[in-house]
Amino acid sequence: MSGSKSTRVIVALLLVLAVGCSDPGKNAAQKPAGPRLRPEAITLENFEKLQIGMTRDEVEAIIGIPNNSMYPIPDDKKMLELMTRNGVVANEIANWERGTEPDVVSIGIWYKDDKVLEKGQFHLKK
Repeated sequence: MSGSKSTRVIVALLLVLAVGCSDPGKNAAQKPAGPRLRPEAITLENFEKLQIGMTRDEVEAIIGIPNNSMYPIPDDKKMLELMTRNGVVANEIANWERGTEPDVVSIGIWYKDDKVLEKGQFHLKK
Protein backbone atom coordinates (compact mmCIF):
# COMPACT_ATOMS: atom_id res chain seq x y z
CA MET A 1 0.00 0.00 0.00
CA SER A 2 1.41 3.39 -0.84
CA GLY A 3 0.79 6.54 1.10
CA SER A 4 1.93 8.16 4.28
CA LYS A 5 1.98 6.51 7.67
CA SER A 6 -0.91 8.73 8.81
CA THR A 7 -2.98 7.59 5.81
CA ARG A 8 -2.37 3.94 6.72
CA VAL A 9 -3.34 4.62 10.34
CA ILE A 10 -6.57 6.34 9.26
CA VAL A 11 -7.47 3.44 6.94
CA ALA A 12 -6.77 0.94 9.74
CA LEU A 13 -8.96 2.90 12.17
CA LEU A 14 -11.77 3.07 9.63
CA LEU A 15 -11.60 -0.71 9.16
CA VAL A 16 -11.74 -1.25 12.93
CA LEU A 17 -14.74 1.06 13.21
CA ALA A 18 -16.51 -0.63 10.31
CA VAL A 19 -16.02 -4.08 11.81
CA GLY A 20 -16.90 -2.88 15.31
CA CYS A 21 -20.13 -1.27 14.13
CA SER A 22 -21.39 -4.27 12.19
CA ASP A 23 -24.04 -6.52 13.70
CA PRO A 24 -22.25 -9.87 14.27
CA GLY A 25 -25.51 -11.75 14.84
CA LYS A 26 -27.32 -10.38 11.80
CA ASN A 27 -26.27 -13.13 9.41
CA ALA A 28 -25.07 -15.69 11.96
CA ALA A 29 -27.42 -18.41 10.69
CA GLN A 30 -25.99 -18.05 7.17
CA LYS A 31 -22.33 -18.28 8.18
CA PRO A 32 -20.75 -21.74 8.01
CA ALA A 33 -19.03 -23.01 11.13
CA GLY A 34 -15.30 -22.50 10.86
CA PRO A 35 -12.18 -21.87 12.89
CA ARG A 36 -12.65 -19.75 15.98
CA LEU A 37 -10.31 -18.09 18.46
CA ARG A 38 -9.37 -21.08 20.66
CA PRO A 39 -6.85 -20.18 23.40
CA GLU A 40 -6.98 -23.73 24.78
CA ALA A 41 -5.49 -24.96 21.47
CA ILE A 42 -2.25 -23.01 22.01
CA THR A 43 -0.22 -26.00 23.23
CA LEU A 44 3.16 -27.56 22.48
CA GLU A 45 1.38 -30.68 21.21
CA ASN A 46 -0.57 -28.64 18.63
CA PHE A 47 2.50 -26.56 17.74
CA GLU A 48 4.32 -29.79 16.87
CA LYS A 49 1.46 -30.75 14.50
CA LEU A 50 2.04 -27.60 12.43
CA GLN A 51 4.32 -28.22 9.45
CA ILE A 52 6.10 -26.08 6.87
CA GLY A 53 3.98 -25.99 3.70
CA MET A 54 0.62 -26.45 5.48
CA THR A 55 -2.19 -24.25 4.26
CA ARG A 56 -3.81 -21.55 6.39
CA ASP A 57 -6.98 -23.67 6.58
CA GLU A 58 -5.00 -26.66 7.90
CA VAL A 59 -3.32 -24.50 10.56
CA GLU A 60 -6.60 -22.90 11.64
CA ALA A 61 -8.26 -26.32 11.86
CA ILE A 62 -5.66 -27.20 14.53
CA ILE A 63 -5.29 -23.95 16.51
CA GLY A 64 -8.16 -21.69 15.41
CA ILE A 65 -7.92 -18.17 14.07
CA PRO A 66 -5.00 -15.95 15.15
CA ASN A 67 -5.25 -13.22 17.77
CA ASN A 68 -3.50 -10.80 15.40
CA SER A 69 -1.39 -10.56 12.25
CA MET A 70 1.38 -8.33 10.86
CA TYR A 71 1.93 -7.49 7.22
CA PRO A 72 5.11 -6.26 5.50
CA ILE A 73 5.61 -2.53 5.03
CA PRO A 74 7.90 -2.14 2.00
CA ASP A 75 9.82 0.91 3.26
CA ASP A 76 10.33 -0.41 6.82
CA LYS A 77 13.66 -2.29 6.87
CA LYS A 78 13.17 -3.66 10.41
CA MET A 79 9.73 -4.98 9.50
CA LEU A 80 11.06 -6.58 6.30
CA GLU A 81 13.87 -8.22 8.27
CA LEU A 82 11.34 -9.64 10.75
CA MET A 83 9.16 -10.88 7.86
CA THR A 84 12.03 -12.62 6.02
CA ARG A 85 12.72 -16.31 6.54
CA ASN A 86 15.20 -18.32 4.46
CA GLY A 87 15.55 -15.38 2.06
CA VAL A 88 11.78 -15.19 1.40
CA VAL A 89 9.61 -12.28 2.57
CA ALA A 90 6.41 -13.56 4.18
CA ASN A 91 3.05 -12.01 3.27
CA GLU A 92 1.95 -12.22 6.91
CA ILE A 93 3.00 -13.22 10.40
CA ALA A 94 0.02 -14.57 12.33
CA ASN A 95 0.15 -14.79 16.12
CA TRP A 96 -1.85 -16.94 18.53
CA GLU A 97 -1.50 -16.30 22.25
CA ARG A 98 -2.94 -17.40 25.54
CA GLY A 99 -2.55 -16.05 29.06
CA THR A 100 -1.53 -12.76 30.60
CA GLU A 101 1.86 -11.29 31.44
CA PRO A 102 4.14 -12.75 32.68
CA ASP A 103 2.63 -16.12 31.71
CA VAL A 104 1.84 -15.51 28.04
CA VAL A 105 2.48 -18.40 25.65
CA SER A 106 2.29 -17.97 21.91
CA ILE A 107 2.65 -19.48 18.45
CA GLY A 108 3.80 -17.49 15.44
CA ILE A 109 3.33 -18.55 11.83
CA TRP A 110 5.03 -16.87 8.86
CA TYR A 111 2.81 -17.27 5.78
CA LYS A 112 3.81 -16.93 2.14
CA ASP A 113 0.85 -17.16 -0.24
CA ASP A 114 -1.30 -18.77 2.50
CA LYS A 115 1.20 -21.57 3.18
CA VAL A 116 3.42 -21.94 6.25
CA LEU A 117 6.90 -20.61 5.53
CA GLU A 118 8.16 -20.81 9.14
CA LYS A 119 6.82 -21.36 12.64
CA GLY A 120 7.90 -20.37 16.13
CA GLN A 121 6.69 -20.62 19.70
CA PHE A 122 7.24 -18.82 22.98
CA HIS A 123 7.09 -20.51 26.43
CA LEU A 124 5.07 -23.59 25.40
CA LYS A 125 5.74 -26.52 27.74
CA LYS A 126 4.64 -30.13 27.99
